[in-house]
Amino acid sequence: MQDERPQVLLVQVHGEVVFPNAMVFSEGKTIADYVNSADGYSQKADQSRVLVLHTGGTITRIEYNDGWLTGGKLAKYDVKPGDEILVMPKVDDKTMQYTSDITEVVYQVAMNAAVVLKL
Repeated sequence: MQDERPQVLLVQVHGEVVFPNAMVFSEGKTIADYVNSADGYSQKADQSRVLVLHTGGTITRIEYNDGWLTGGKLAKYDVKPGDEILVMPKVDDKTMQYTSDITEVVYQVAMNAAVVLKL
């Protein structure tokens, strides 16, 4: 007996969006349309960096620079059934600097301890 239910194809939107969820695929919808359907970007979102995870396991990185879509053939990118749209978070420059400073201090302490232990 053949299953007569129609096959529903989904697109998942997650990451830094207000309401991450799965949505029914619609032909012609753009990444922005799906993000808007998830109630838009969260406050932590980097709206210029989006990853699209494909069903085959490949990942497409999409970046917007000054309002322009970059990445060669990405300019013609269409969302496909089964794709996952992942909105990346903003990278806080202060956090990166703190991490660098703490790593440097830990390294210096470890080096000093190694020298003392060798004496």
